[in-house]
Amino acid sequence: HLLQQIRGNPKLRASVVSFNAAISACEKGGAWEFSLELLREISLETRPDITSFNGAISAAASGRSWQVSLDLFRRATGADLVPDLVTYGAAVAASEAAGRWTLALQILDDAKAAHIQLNDI
Repeated sequence: HLLQQIRGNPKLRASVVSFNAAISACEKGGAWEFSLELLREISLETRPDITSFNGAISAAASGRSWQVSLDLFRRATGADLVPDLVTYGAAVAASEAAGRWTLALQILDDAKAAHIQLNDI
């Protein structure tokens, strides 16, 4: 509701931080579909960052929508964003939940090549 109030006030502008907070709340509240809508809306206001994608990837994974989660992972890595520990961890979790162990191992290899501390995943 806060983002709706911001949108309704011409003096206020939603930032990537406010969108990221809303996406994170969607993850915690089990509203993964709405997190995707928010991710789409970010591009209308500003540019999503890796935190935006991390929240949506995690929300989709929590909602057992592993295909969406992995698609978001691919979009994040292809959008000139630098994936971090959270990005790789969420993608590995989604792969494991789907029983896609080969893909999970490939993502772990990619994380290692990106110098992500694998012992933290």
